[in-house]
Amino acid sequence: MGGNSTVGRIGIVTSLAIGFILMAFMLSYVGFGELVRSMQEASIYWLFLSLLLLPIPFFIRAWRWRLLLLPTKNTVGYFNALGITFVGSLTNNLIPIRAGEFFRTFLMGRRESVAFFEVFSSIIVERILDLLSIVTLATITLFLFPLQLALPEWAINSLRITGTLTLSVLVVLIVGTKKEGAIMRLVRKITFATPMPRSWKWKLNTWLEEVIRGAKGLSYNSTLVSVLLVQSFAICLVCSLQVYVMFQMFTIDVSLFVALLGSMLFNLSFIFPAPPGYVGSYETFWSLVFTGLGLSLVEVLPVGLLTHLLDLVFIAMTGGLSAIWFSLTFREFGAAIGTGFKAKHEPAFHPRSYTARKKYPPNSTGEKIT
Repeated sequence: MGGNSTVGRIGIVTSLAIGFILMAFMLSYVGFGELVRSMQEASIYWLFLSLLLLPIPFFIRAWRWRLLLLPTKNTVGYFNALGITFVGSLTNNLIPIRAGEFFRTFLMGRRESVAFFEVFSSIIVERILDLLSIVTLATITLFLFPLQLALPEWAINSLRITGTLTLSVLVVLIVGTKKEGAIMRLVRKITFATPMPRSWKWKLNTWLEEVIRGAKGLSYNSTLVSVLLVQSFAICLVCSLQVYVMFQMFTIDVSLFVALLGSMLFNLSFIFPAPPGYVGSYETFWSLVFTGLGLSLVEVLPVGLLTHLLDLVFIAMTGGLSAIWFSLTFREFGAAIGTGFKAKHEPAFHPRSYTARKKYPPNSTGEKIT
């Protein structure tokens, strides 16, 4: 246990050191004086507009998450979903290995009494919808983009790979939610033919079923799926609009197409490991993307720095206030993202579940399960 903790600390320190080195290199190239001059010349009016746009994606994400959980629980509170989204974003910034997703799962289970894997499955669906929207918008923009600005080969390959994988997982999830009975019967045959304790077999079946129920928002009805897709595209478009506004703040003439494509490619960078707070990595990926789209490092670095700073301040404020509202303690925070959280979770049978119906059929108690 101590060894793992030491390795984790070394990894964090190493990633931070690399981030600071990258930041120092870019600042030395641009020049600190040039950076200060650019900041001083930034327009306060465009800054105000950017601040207005900043919370909108979070509002939409909370609404979308609530709809994704509709097949599981149709009374999830919007403000609970919003506050948990803020806390999850704060956690992802502090520990950029997607620990915030586990924390969101923990909080939603505690606040709304939803099973662990049902919540976690809905978060996986969120990420799939995000990736699908990013790849779709980036691909559409490529057809509309000026031909003289060719994308690097790595960017095009990233879009192809991400798009193929995302679409494949989405199809599997949709088929799984529509064929729950058939899949559960197959899983039961496999698990009960596998030599393992009987209690493990029931838990495995229950966990898988929770995952399927958590993804049922994709097949609940066609209207809901349409709304989920519109929300996902809206999140990406608002983020792209904010990027456009940030460039206008520094009087850098970029088209909406450049802002949209650059924003989508930059969002793909969050898949990769990063230091806490994305120190250095944020600015590095930002610079790589937008210099690849024809801008200079002197132009894009001040925009990336200020964009990152605004994001950090907003997430720290909203995440911190939400944590206070939920009365979170450091012990709960550690348990949610550590091994204690995994050990404490014990999934319960859902009265309507396939596994529960098989284990406790209606005629075994004389009562009909409805």
